[in-house]
Amino acid sequence: MKINKSTYFSLSLLALLTAGASCQKDIVKYDDNYDNQLTSNGAPSVQKISTAADLQTAITAGELTQMIVLQGDNLAQVKSIRFNDVEVDLKTIYAVRSRITLAVPRAVPAVVTNKITVVTEKGSTDFPFEVKIPNVVIDGFFNEFASPGDTTIVLGKYMDLYKLNETDGQFMFNSTSIKPVRATSDSLYFVVPAGAPEGAVMTLSSDLMETPKSIRYRDRGLQIVDMNSLSDFITDGTATGDPKPLPGFAKFIRFHQSSGAWSWNQFFWSGFDMQDAQIVANPKDYEVHFEINTKTTAPISVGNFIMDGGRSQMRWNLAANGSFNTYGKWKTVRHPLIEFFKDDGQPNGSYLQMGWNNFVFVFQPTAETNDDFSIVNIRIVKK
Repeated sequence: MKINKSTYFSLSLLALLTAGASCQKDIVKYDDNYDNQLTSNGAPSVQKISTAADLQTAITAGELTQMIVLQGDNLAQVKSIRFNDVEVDLKTIYAVRSRITLAVPRAVPAVVTNKITVVTEKGSTDFPFEVKIPNVVIDGFFNEFASPGDTTIVLGKYMDLYKLNETDGQFMFNSTSIKPVRATSDSLYFVVPAGAPEGAVMTLSSDLMETPKSIRYRDRGLQIVDMNSLSDFITDGTATGDPKPLPGFAKFIRFHQSSGAWSWNQFFWSGFDMQDAQIVANPKDYEVHFEINTKTTAPISVGNFIMDGGRSQMRWNLAANGSFNTYGKWKTVRHPLIEFFKDDGQPNGSYLQMGWNNFVFVFQPTAETNDDFSIVNIRIVKK
């Protein structure tokens, strides 16, 4: 039979329509009862709070920025969430009917209720939850002996949480009010006031701090090293490559050489005359401070400062958390006095005594190294 083009087209169209009708019978609509959990049916409720990593274990407290999950019902269509009185940015949460995933906001509350409050379009609910708020930490000046007119840094932690910044904090240098020129979470940059005297006290406070913090500027304390008595490593700032001396201290130790692993580089084995009964009676209230200056291209990458009174050994690894580099600037470092003269058998935990006390200072690298650092102004000061 001869089939022309018109007849062929008609037969093909009929076949397609028949197949299509047949396929229609096989289509299954899987989303007829799909629930995306983006709506609520009633007032919200929270039955449990967990971490985002472990949904099974309930927690009753959390830390700032920790990811947690509120588990319950009717938790969609959120209008607000508060930890204590701190509002959560709703753009940062993921909320469905059965749970809300969010981070504990990084802020200090003005009012502590130890509750999370969730408000949705259908109602609100509270659930007990403690937010662990770290206390503000003020370590001290980057360089306690910066000159008046210089920019120096106050170092610490969580300072932004307590509104220690250019606009909200209150800062006094003795009786002079000053403001930071820059603020971060762990640093406040200040210009030292003109005429600032040695021993001046700087106080830092804000509306969120229960009590002000104070640090002392240029506290000479009790000098425990006489730089004039040393010879091998003493310089006066005039040798090639010497850093500029710390103001008020013409001589200092400079260690500039290559050293083998475990070499014993003794800066001095000397001592000091202790005439302060308060330090001897309460050594845990005091620290050893000194200024250190590393050449930018030669940070301290390995090794220990061995500093003690001759009867116990305290190893201080400045590079424990990575290379220690002051980038050519003098930086104050601090360590508890009790660690240098430790004796747990004594009532005060120390063998420090009135009169003469030995003091040893050695640098011992744990690997071959090439260092260039300077040290000055080793002293005992009150915390």
